[in-house]
Amino acid sequence: MDFVYKASEEPGSVCTLVTTDFAKAFDAVDHRVAAKCLLDLGGRPILIPWICNFMSNRRQRVSYQGYLSDWEYPSCGVAQGTILGPIIFLALTNNALQDQIAHWKYVDDMTMAQRWTSHQPCTLQQTLNDFGIWVEKQKMKLNSKKCKVLHVTRMKQIPAWPSLSIDQNILKICDSVKVLGDTIQSDLKWDGQVDHIDWLPPLREQLTGRQMRNSEKLTIPRCRAEKYRRSPIPYMCRLLNDYGF
Repeated sequence: MDFVYKASEEPGSVCTLVTTDFAKAFDAVDHRVAAKCLLDLGGRPILIPWICNFMSNRRQRVSYQGYLSDWEYPSCGVAQGTILGPIIFLALTNNALQDQIAHWKYVDDMTMAQRWTSHQPCTLQQTLNDFGIWVEKQKMKLNSKKCKVLHVTRMKQIPAWPSLSIDQNILKICDSVKVLGDTIQSDLKWDGQVDHIDWLPPLREQLTGRQMRNSEKLTIPRCRAEKYRRSPIPYMCRLLNDYGF
């Protein structure tokens, strides 16, 4: 958010964000590529065979209506729900983009951004082309239909947005994107984020049977007023007043 605010507050500037999505990220991890990435990062050679043994020699089969398929030994993928699985995936994606452009990574989520003006046109398409080559080299695949573009600017006269594509698929331009649980809007407002009102307790009719048996759940007042939907501060003030703090 700091990058977006600073990049868009300058007169005549635009900040463009691109959120990417890997298709079956953990299931597509190539074992040989992952082992090479671990070695390139300085992993101890004595540990690499142990990690390769963790990734390989796994088998799986399908059960359907009482019938079982033959065992198959996949040549890619890491076990999800393990501690080592995300570490291997991080090693695989560590060298993506490098210092080519401003970007942020979190496990299988990757977001890139660039500030551009009419005098310095957007070069994100070249970055996306290079990123696509890197993805192919790592034997991974992008889900271009889930990749999104967000343009943020304070200019009154909106310029023509550049057309960005991945794998010859034009990326969808959105009014808001979600990055690590936070909703970033093109107008930099927060109403899309607070409209989730996750901080409000549920209505009585929305409570489950287990919650109904827990009397503490029913002591928290629910506020329907619009003023309480926009910010938790007035709601918390009412709670403090009701409970005598």
